[in-house]
Parts: sequence; structure tokens; C-alpha cells
Amino acid sequence: MKKCSRFKHCGFIKKYEETGLYNNLIELYCKGKKNKYCKRRKFNKEKGYSPDDNMLPNGKKGKLK
Repeated sequence: MKKCSRFKHCGFIKKYEETGLYNNLIELYCKGKKNKYCKRRKFNKEKGYSPDDNMLPNGKKGKLK
């Protein structure tokens, strides 16, 4: 499966990819079969700007531990 078109510019990816906290979400939403259901991408498309970096692809709020 192809990566999300916003992968390189996504604040969520920049903030969390290296932490390992949300690897499952990244695999499903950013690189996998739930790509078209990403709430971050939908938010960006509807509002014209990116959501807070802490918004997860499933729409929930994430945080660093």
C-alpha cells in the first residue's frame, strides 16, 4: 500500500514516528489499508489547514509519555 500523500508534511508523523508510541496507527492509517479514513487528512481537506500535532489519525488525542 502507498503512503499517505501528506506523510512527509504531517505534524503527527514528525512528532511521533520516532517514539514508537503509535506504530500500529501509523501502519494502518499512514501506510496501510485505513489510509482513506484518516481524520487528520479529512480535517486538512475540510478546513484548509493541518490539525494539532497531537490529533491521531483516528481522531483521538495523543500525547508523549
